[in-house]
Amino acid sequence: MKIEIGKRKYIETDSIGYLIKEYTGKQDKKTGKDLYTIIGSYGTLDHAIKGAFKHLVHLSDAEILEQLQKDIEKVKEKLTKIYTM
Repeated sequence: MKIEIGKRKYIETDSIGYLIKEYTGKQDKKTGKDLYTIIGSYGTLDHAIKGAFKHLVHLSDAEILEQLQKDIEKVKEKLTKIYTM
């Protein structure tokens, strides 16, 4: 499973649990595979979504509380759509 949660950011499953990854925009020179930075590793989808929420909110460039509240609502809406699929 690989679910996009933001620009170049994904929740992906592996054999152990769930990873939040960000695409670096680069490919491995030997294999040609896309390269990712791992943002977090989680045992359950619930924890991965909570981790994604925290990460995406931290990326907000809000300078006033009202803008931060709007950004939080956008993140909640996006992750709720993913979770209720």
